[in-house]
Order: sequence, then structure tokens, then C-alpha cells
Amino acid sequence: MTLSRVPSAGDRIIEPMIALAGCSKQHRIVVAGSKGVELMLELHRRGYARAAATANCGHPAGQYDVALVVGGGARSEPSSPRLIGWWIS
Repeated sequence: MTLSRVPSAGDRIIEPMIALAGCSKQHRIVVAGSKGVELMLELHRRGYARAAATANCGHPAGQYDVALVVGGGARSEPSSPRLIGWWIS
């Protein structure tokens, strides 16, 4: 009997994000959004040791190479412009 691995919801989200952003394991990555801490921990498990979440990194001041924004659905969309403005300022 062969067991096949079913990709988790995190795999379906994280793989395309890493590929689209062109992340390498040397990049400093900041993750924002309602699932930011979960995604940061998943990145750490995958060897991206320099990943941080906005929940635990303070105000970003240009020290990150890549920013990933993850949401929890329609409820999180209105805060996206405010979040982007916070990063830019």
C-alpha cells in the first residue's frame, strides 16, 4: 500500500508565495496579516531562518528583503491599505 502525502492548506499557500516572491533562504522576510505568525513558523520549519512576523518584529525600517502579506479572507481586506501605508512610512 502506497501512502501519498496530501498537501496541507499551508503548503498550498506558502509554495506559490515563495516562488512568486523569489525568496531564497538568505533573504530577510517579514510576514504580515492574520496568519502571519503561522506562516513565519512554517517558513522557519522550511529553513528560512531570517523570517519574522509583524506581530513580533516591531516597525519595519527597511531591514527586510521580502514582505509577504497573508489574509484570513474578506474580513481582513479593509486593513490591507492601512498595513501597506504602515510599511511605507
